[in-house]
Amino acid sequence: MVAAGATWLRTDVDWWLTQPSGPTAFDWGPVDRVINAARARGLRVIGMIGYTPPWARPPSTGTDDKYPPTNPADYANFARAVALRYGPLGVKHWEIWNEPNISMFWKPKPDPARYAALLKAAYAAVKAADPGATVITAGTSPAIDLPDGSDVMPVTFLERIYAAGAGGSFDAVAHHPSNYPNMPTKPEADYRNNSFAGIIPKLHESMQAHGDGAKKVWATEMGAPAPWSGMTTDFLAAYIRDAYTAWKGWSFVGPLIWYTYRDHGTNPSDIEDHFGVVYSNFSPKEPALTAIKEMLGA
Repeated sequence: MVAAGATWLRTDVDWWLTQPSGPTAFDWGPVDRVINAARARGLRVIGMIGYTPPWARPPSTGTDDKYPPTNPADYANFARAVALRYGPLGVKHWEIWNEPNISMFWKPKPDPARYAALLKAAYAAVKAADPGATVITAGTSPAIDLPDGSDVMPVTFLERIYAAGAGGSFDAVAHHPSNYPNMPTKPEADYRNNSFAGIIPKLHESMQAHGDGAKKVWATEMGAPAPWSGMTTDFLAAYIRDAYTAWKGWSFVGPLIWYTYRDHGTNPSDIEDHFGVVYSNFSPKEPALTAIKEMLGA
């Protein structure tokens, strides 16, 4: 990743893995391994803090780690412990959950007010542990407002966070502006149909309207699968160049984090196996790897 020009690593800080059995016992080993390796190579780290261990979530049968904690204070206490442990190593950026605007990551369905309560508790806890830390809202997934509430559009979700009183509880807003199978800057009559060039400016307009114009929008995850369903590695290279070129032209944005460096696997029927710029055996996925190196100045 460093050889490809990366300066950031976004990684999960798994609550369910680190504190599986209760609020007082910790197993830091897996997270330590990743963060220590990243810092040793000079990478700045964004830690995404999630998801809920069994002891902290509703006891009903069938709940999993994507259910929010019953008590936001439990999550906040873990976030405080994380900031205390990794702040001295130079890790200063914490993302509070992941994609809570879709039911896949916030069950049984998105609840912006409940997420706002989690965000407020976590923000206070992280800042108490490390006043210089940067707290980032959960990156929102590309989504539209569905009638049953199972998905909530990113701009709608942000507006509802503000309505719930969480405007003072973040330093940056995160979004995941993947726009495949279209190019990131493809013009659309309705901005909601473009998660990159449509949604990103609208998120910042919402922030400005609430007095947060000085804060920035971060893309904590963006990618496209290739080869997949007509999207070739040539398409991926063009998509990368389009995204980073446009991103550099905006003054209201923070980092753009690419998802992901390496393919997860080789299953031709599993889309999640094909988001890398190198294949699972680390061989280059050209011309995409060259494109991202050029965009990152490697």
